Amino acid sequence: MKEKLFRILQLLIIAAILYLVFGRNLASIREALNALSLPKTVILLGAGCIYYLLEGAAYTQAFGAQRKLSLFRGVVLSFLGLFANVTTAGAGALPLQVLYLQDTEIPAAASAGVCLYSYILHKAAVLLLAAFCLLLGIGSGMEVSDLAPYLAYGFAAGTAITVILTLAACSTRINQLGQRFCEKMPERFAKQKRSLQENLQLLNTEVKDCFARKGTTLSVLLLDLLKFLSLCLLPALICRFLQLPLPTLKAVIYTSLILALSGSLPNVSGLGPIEFAFLLFFGRDLPQQQVSSLLLVYRLANYFFPFLLSLPAVMMVRRKS
Repeated sequence: MKEKLFRILQLLIIAAILYLVFGRNLASIREALNALSLPKTVILLGAGCIYYLLEGAAYTQAFGAQRKLSLFRGVVLSFLGLFANVTTAGAGALPLQVLYLQDTEIPAAASAGVCLYSYILHKAAVLLLAAFCLLLGIGSGMEVSDLAPYLAYGFAAGTAITVILTLAACSTRINQLGQRFCEKMPERFAKQKRSLQENLQLLNTEVKDCFARKGTTLSVLLLDLLKFLSLCLLPALICRFLQLPLPTLKAVIYTSLILALSGSLPNVSGLGPIEFAFLLFFGRDLPQQQVSSLLLVYRLANYFFPFLLSLPAVMMVRRKS
């Protein structure tokens, strides 16, 4: 009963977000969608999926030569992460990904360790790209003083999350604290206690081993930077197709800053922070009707359409389990 009420509340919040962002500009949005030809629509949907292909390649690199993972499996992992972000606010991503990899020779704790390592680099990449784009914008004379409080929060929170995750995953002391906590479990849970201790140790070892492979870390980070760059170029492409008067460089800079800010804010099924940040940043140069049209096409291409593609991946996991 509680789960059903939570789902209903979640749907109501999503509906409210969509109405607040798009409800008043339906006529201009309809006009913008009608202006997109079929070839342009296909190009945009394909461009929106590049992110997930690059993330799949990053997963393949992260697992490395010792724990081989095909590109197909890497892309499936990426789509499973998207599905979990929509349906469980991201909480179910790691369990779902580990469940998918249970038929491989990779231990569950090791799979979790590599996925956690990948997520840490994912968080680091979005901050690095945003910092570079911010410096590029300031160097080109773009005024950002009115955005300073939002940017300060985004970078501070994003950095804190990345550092905390890295310490939690790699710190020997934190791992020892986890082991001591397991020791205090009642004796009737002796089997579960041993299993949990072994998995904690394996996860800690796996993440540290991943970071020790400098070449792998560099290649994963590069692929993460490229995947976020593909997201940043998408609004610029949409602006060109919709003939919106916004320079490509500005669209890229705004999107990189939006990704850094929204990644450190709570969301409902992946919605909320990006939508409102989009209105805040792009609204500096475009009327609200044009921003709403740009945002809707952007989310259709990189969120709603890929979510549909993630459903077969989830069905694949259900069959295996």
